[in-house]
Amino acid sequence: RTAWANVNENKSKAAKKKEGKALPYHIPKGWGRDAGAVWADEDPFYLYLQDPSQARLVFTILDDDIVGDGSAIGSTNAKLADLIPLAKVSQEQLTERIKRDVMDRIKKGELRPEDVDSEVSKMVKDQTEAWEGDLKITSKPRTKDKNGQVMAAAAAGAMLAGPAGAAVGAI
Repeated sequence: RTAWANVNENKSKAAKKKEGKALPYHIPKGWGRDAGAVWADEDPFYLYLQDPSQARLVFTILDDDIVGDGSAIGSTNAKLADLIPLAKVSQEQLTERIKRDVMDRIKKGELRPEDVDSEVSKMVKDQTEAWEGDLKITSKPRTKDKNGQVMAAAAAGAMLAGPAGAAVGAI
């Protein structure tokens, strides 16, 4: 879903009350802060990978055009392991780490044995399934320079029909 510039946090909250789901919204650039977009109630995005330690994610930001496909505004990329450090760890290593943490917390009296299942689920989700943060756009598409095309058309028009052809070719 698109985070429209004309939807702010208040409109998003109003939609949540009315429709049960908040609208994505835009945060304009301000003094000392970058612009941003917030998708408060978006459905989670699941990514299944064969080797998470080597995965690289590429994000492309598109301008939502009214007609046709969106236009690329910019993109960035990041290694999954840089965003979620435990992506580098094998499933066996992660299981051992969680077992050790749970046993230590039970011994310290911080966790009751009957709460282990729900705590393990929470630990897995917190440590491996979620990331929240900002990524800077690292590449932007080239701006299409029409001046060269206009000059070429004017030159071609001038060669074929003189000054009047140059004027028509430049249009």
